[in-house]
Amino acid sequence: PPGGQEGVFRAMDGRDGGSAGYGDVAGVQTHVHILVTNGELIPTLGKLLLFGLHPHFHADLIYSSRDSGKQACFADVARRFPSAKRIVAIGDSKEEEVAAERSNFEFIKVTCPAHVRSALAFLGTSPM
Repeated sequence: PPGGQEGVFRAMDGRDGGSAGYGDVAGVQTHVHILVTNGELIPTLGKLLLFGLHPHFHADLIYSSRDSGKQACFADVARRFPSAKRIVAIGDSKEEEVAAERSNFEFIKVTCPAHVRSALAFLGTSPM
């Protein structure tokens, strides 16, 4: 496709200095949105763009667990953010729930869009 992978990343990061996915108050980082998907990276980026969710996920905060599994991705997240006070996994599968438990992450199970909205409200963030 025109632009290929590079074009998708440019589209994902071409907003407000590439700060998507990072929340801050008075210059202090308060939260980070990280996406762990079993899908392939490029189709996932396309879906984020299509559904208007791309402002909430910086391209370098999207992990694919297709080859390594959720547990390995969660371990990568924990290593990348060692001083995080709270890491919350939101998902719909037992694999995610078990990986979150093993990683000492909180877990919120979602099975429909209303659950996602409730989870984000609980976390004090908004999807849009």
